[in-house]
Amino acid sequence: PYTFTLVATGGTPGYTWAITSGALPPSLTLNPATGTISGTPTVAGTFTFAVRATDSVGATSPTSVLSITINP
Repeated sequence: PYTFTLVATGGTPGYTWAITSGALPPSLTLNPATGTISGTPTVAGTFTFAVRATDSVGATSPTSVLSITINP
């Protein structure tokens, strides 16, 4: 199993999270309310995606490009 929680600072707390491009590895999901990426990976490889946080008043963060590598 894999679990990682994204963290935002600044803005007005009460963040929501969204993937804006790319994709998570198959079988991993992003919880938009908590920023937690979790699941059990089923495919090996490197997966690159962009994520952005939106605070409770609608301000958005700069997009962050992240990668997750799943080893066989």
